[in-house]
Amino acid sequence: MENLTQTPYLQRVLHEGFRLYPAFPMYFRTAVAADQFGPYGIPAGGRVVVSPYATQASAVASVSRCRWQAHG
Repeated sequence: MENLTQTPYLQRVLHEGFRLYPAFPMYFRTAVAADQFGPYGIPAGGRVVVSPYATQASAVASVSRCRWQAHG
């Protein structure tokens, strides 16, 4: 396993794979305090669902999710 730290290219490939296809399609969170997210009000104790796959695959979030972006 210590050899994996010496393979930065492999690490980048794995991170990119996880970015394109996250291990968990959705995360569920509970708001600890009331908050406002744009036009949406979130009450304290309200359930919030976040989908990393949807945000990474969204055309709004990225021009092309499969295009290499050297800046990170």
